[in-house]
Amino acid sequence: VVSRPAWLVAAEPPPGRNRSILLFFRGHLPRVSIESRSVRRTMLKALAGQPDALVEAATARPGASYEPHGDYLKKMLRATFCLSPRGDTSSSKRTYESIAAGCIPVIIADGLRLPFERWLDWTAFSVRVKEASALADPLSVLRTLRAIPAARVAAMQAALREARPHFLWHLDPSRPSAVDAILREMCDGPPS
Repeated sequence: VVSRPAWLVAAEPPPGRNRSILLFFRGHLPRVSIESRSVRRTMLKALAGQPDALVEAATARPGASYEPHGDYLKKMLRATFCLSPRGDTSSSKRTYESIAAGCIPVIIADGLRLPFERWLDWTAFSVRVKEASALADPLSVLRTLRAIPAARVAAMQAALREARPHFLWHLDPSRPSAVDAILREMCDGPPS
């Protein structure tokens, strides 16, 4: 669920007219003690310097300086696809921030159950990549994204705009929100 900044959870998605970056990612590297063969580490290394990808490693070291969160989100607005690889766990807030920013999530996390998948068709607005595929040939992710026809990308962006309200938390009772989606999920009962 995404709740801030206010411009990101507004009724209309933020303008992303100049999506000049094909693929964006910024994130922490998982602790080596948890994951020695890191999808994130592999992707960061392989995608560094690719002309249509912007990838940045963040650090969790004490005393490190951080880019303001709003600046990070604005980079999402410049990208068509946002990489959402597993880190210490299979889930990542990046997936939901990218949806709020209108950036098609590229999810690399085997076994991840996505919210509302009983009634939201995630294949319509996201790309899933197997961890083994990303580890074996990280640049195949870029090749796959480059090969998606413009009409399909436009359809995915339209589906993303339709799905977006289900992931936003706000206090405006006149429009749908994550609270409505969660209540729907609960009322539907346990998955079969």
